Amino acid sequence: MMIQEICRAIEERKLLSIYYDGDYRRIEPHAYGESEAGKVLVRAYQVEGFSKSGENYFWKLFDQDKITFINLLDERFPGPRKEYTAADPAIAKMYCQL
Repeated sequence: MMIQEICRAIEERKLLSIYYDGDYRRIEPHAYGESEAGKVLVRAYQVEGFSKSGENYFWKLFDQDKITFINLLDERFPGPRKEYTAADPAIAKMYCQL
């Protein structure tokens, strides 16, 4: 279920509202896949919500195991941010990406 929602958000360039590690975040998902160690990850640009690092607007790598709720929003984002690189070194097996 989560795989389809995240890939749909990426394909349609729609924002996601997630609860991650117990806190709300709103993200622009760019890539989704597995690390070398088998962790399922989402590379996204966070545009709103909590941040342990204090950087609310920044590139982040989210561990799917810490996502407890996900909602596909109607709001769209324009496409890949200029800093985005499709060859994300953190994701060894890509499920979907911009």
